[in-house]
Amino acid sequence: MGDVTCQSCGNVVRDTAKFCPRCGGQVSAWNPPSAVEQQPYQQEPHQQPPQQPFQPPYEQPYQQPPPYQQPYEQQSYQQSYYQQQQQPYYGAAPQQYSYGGAIPADAATRFLGLLIDAIPSFFVAIFFWIPLLGPMIYGLLAGAYMLLRDIKGASLGKMAMGTKVFSKNGGEATTQSLIMRNLPMAAPYALLLIPFFGIFIFSPVAFVVGIVEIVMYFTQGERLGDKIANTTVLKIK
Repeated sequence: MGDVTCQSCGNVVRDTAKFCPRCGGQVSAWNPPSAVEQQPYQQEPHQQPPQQPFQPPYEQPYQQPPPYQQPYEQQSYQQSYYQQQQQPYYGAAPQQYSYGGAIPADAATRFLGLLIDAIPSFFVAIFFWIPLLGPMIYGLLAGAYMLLRDIKGASLGKMAMGTKVFSKNGGEATTQSLIMRNLPMAAPYALLLIPFFGIFIFSPVAFVVGIVEIVMYFTQGERLGDKIANTTVLKIK
């Protein structure tokens, strides 16, 4: 015994009833599906789509890229720099040091300025012949003059030749650098402060310092003092 559902209204009735008490529809008992209906589902074999023949991708023929060409401004800058490097060197200060349109002073101008600077030293030399204290007085005065001759940027010789001392970075030279650049040439005069023995030491030391200054100028374009103080001499007139 069991219950069935009316196919017309969905009312649940006994499986022995032939009519639904609600709608009066005929009630038929549930019949299990036949063996034919209960056959398992068989999936159809998978069919792969037809494969097309392999076609390689289109390859564009290789073209060699054009040679790299630098911009015109960069080419002109490098060419001008290369030409500057190839120019012969005549002992003038390096060209990259300039200030306000001034140009490096040549060797002749600087040599004439040095001769003019030496004139006051000859006048002070009269103290050298004073017995005992004369060499010491001369060393003190001449050494101080050589050390401080560029204290305002230009000595007597430089003012006469229209030159001036500048820093290599293009600006005005500091007071410290103006003193330091003359230190090698003023140092031998300090030896005269040594009683008696200073007279014999002064001359060979001053000679060696002078040779070193000349050799460095004509080989490197700058004096030993300029190298120490990082300065250069430019012609401003």
